[in-house]
Amino acid sequence: MPDLRMPALNDGDWTDVRPWMKNALDFFPERQDFQWAASGGKEGERPVTLSIAFPYAGHFVMRSGWEENDGYLLFDGGPHGYDHQHEDKLNIVLYAQGRVHLTDPGTHSNDHSKWHTYVRSTRAHNTVLVDGLGQNRQARANREAGVSTPLPHTWVSNPSFDFASASYEDGYGAQRSRGVTHTRSILFIKPDVWIVTDFLRATDGAIHRYEALFHLDSIKVDVVGNGKSVETCNRDAGNLGIYGLVPEGTELDVISGQEEPVVQGWIPRGKPSQCIPLPTAVYTTEGGGTTSMSFLLAPIAAKEISPVSYAERLTGSEGTAAGRVLLKDGRMIHFAARLPDEADLVLDDFRSDGEAFAIVEVADGTIAEVMEVNGSGLKRNGHLVQLGEQLNGAD
Repeated sequence: MPDLRMPALNDGDWTDVRPWMKNALDFFPERQDFQWAASGGKEGERPVTLSIAFPYAGHFVMRSGWEENDGYLLFDGGPHGYDHQHEDKLNIVLYAQGRVHLTDPGTHSNDHSKWHTYVRSTRAHNTVLVDGLGQNRQARANREAGVSTPLPHTWVSNPSFDFASASYEDGYGAQRSRGVTHTRSILFIKPDVWIVTDFLRATDGAIHRYEALFHLDSIKVDVVGNGKSVETCNRDAGNLGIYGLVPEGTELDVISGQEEPVVQGWIPRGKPSQCIPLPTAVYTTEGGGTTSMSFLLAPIAAKEISPVSYAERLTGSEGTAAGRVLLKDGRMIHFAARLPDEADLVLDDFRSDGEAFAIVEVADGTIAEVMEVNGSGLKRNGHLVQLGEQLNGAD
């Protein structure tokens, strides 16, 4: 991360990489980027790599830079692993403006307490519960120590956008019910906002309840706007806004320090084996067929207000999600995403046969950036969209 720590994934800790980079320099003294990390940025040269995919691990990193206030998101779309793993596929960790905002619980004492069970469960991670049940890969008869080929995923990265997508289909709860598949896609509009879209596809004909969880590393969190958004309230540090583009009837609760009816809103911190309350935003909705929820994640600079003017969900066909976001700097973001086997994406006058697309329109109505994922060309009224095209004028 920009603070030179590794995220606390699975039974790991938040690890300072500087001493490890000092050791690495003994073997690779020519590596100026190792020198930069080992010295905390005082010597050597800053790494040139920004966003990157590790396909066999299934980890996808989207970042804007290496400075303390730069943005960083890690998305886990990989295999379960052999040991010390958590039920956390499609989890995300987000750092921006000098601190972690969406956190991972990391490790806990290896005991038989409810806290140990909680920390390893889906409920303690930033992903989705189905009918109150978590993922269950641990129960498989044959657990993989590794993979010979990467699990199915999408990864596209360019100077303006990143996009990643992966799915979980290994069952929920003790019975490993496989009636729902969860696909999560993440679009990074560089340098400062992410759009997370969750598709929950039910194949058993039933109505299911879905809970999207966001564990916020903050003492206080406010529900804002139309009651479907939250912002952290760190007085002298950066903050995060989560703006829900969710179906009608979706409920938002912020849970912290709950033990009954289920453990929710805790993180291991403080004394050994201790957990302390942690505000957790829980978006709950119900649906059959394919249900989609999108979330705009927008870092907020210290002592500043949110950069978001508004974010709206747009109606599309089943298996697709679309929305529009206006930022206070005048940028308008139009986006759409779909499951791979669904119909073409249609948003206003735009059409795409890709997995997703995004358009950034600046204040004068000019298209400044365009991204299409695995498509044959984004079209507007039958013509390929061009940079510099005016959206508020004649075609």
